[in-house]
Amino acid sequence: MKLVSIVGFFNSFTVLILVITGLLKVRPQFMARKTARIKKIITTAHSHAGRTILVTGPLHGYLALGGFGVHPGFGLYGLIVLNVAFIMLFKKTKKKVFFNLHKYFPLIIVIMLALHFLSMNDII
Repeated sequence: MKLVSIVGFFNSFTVLILVITGLLKVRPQFMARKTARIKKIITTAHSHAGRTILVTGPLHGYLALGGFGVHPGFGLYGLIVLNVAFIMLFKKTKKKVFFNLHKYFPLIIVIMLALHFLSMNDII
């Protein structure tokens, strides 16, 4: 298996972790019965996975294309960076609109990830 595929699978798994931990944080009924320790673990995992994808995304793109270029993966990475910007703006301004954007934006990211997979397999 090529390194680009390994990094790609790792990135897909990381996005999956981000979405799942995000959903657990979004849905209070999932966390209502849980302890503060579990909430902290999920929040920490979500933060670390977000930082990881910011580093490994461009690495995967560079390995796949032999450089940086226009590709659905580039758009996917741009959406991830935008989502990170939303949470950073929320932390700086405390405006709930940025948190809500950060919370629901992964729906678009998952759609773009699907388009990335389809383009990779020459389906679209």
